[in-house]
Amino acid sequence: MAGGAIASDNAGRLFVSTGNAEGGGEVNQQSPASGRTHLDTLSEAIVNLVVDSQTGVLSQEDYFEPSTYLAMDAGDRDLGAGGVCLPDSTVFSGGGISRLAVACGKNGLCFVTNADNLGGFKMGSAGGDAIVQMITPPGTCHFD
Repeated sequence: MAGGAIASDNAGRLFVSTGNAEGGGEVNQQSPASGRTHLDTLSEAIVNLVVDSQTGVLSQEDYFEPSTYLAMDAGDRDLGAGGVCLPDSTVFSGGGISRLAVACGKNGLCFVTNADNLGGFKMGSAGGDAIVQMITPPGTCHFD
């Protein structure tokens, strides 16, 4: 996460982004999967972890993995090169979504997701991404 801190919007939810994963090739076998489905390997993903208030144990609650994550991985265009930003929900919201999570990768793309339902893998129309928006900031450069 380029030295970025872990993001949190309350005492029990943590958000991180990941890059290449060892043995991470085709973890979803290219089949659509809910972000609520547990994966042992999360490659090129935005991940929501929860802390059990009784035991302190972390577990995966939700994730978003771009439909193009294999190409991102192969081209060293890691999503996890940037951290996760949780914009202030009193300022940034819309379309019935009150909490957003944003992560930008080395490919110059920023993925704006619903922090309460990150989007899983290929859960959007025609097997695309189920996210709020994908943007390329002006003047974006690609990092190697």
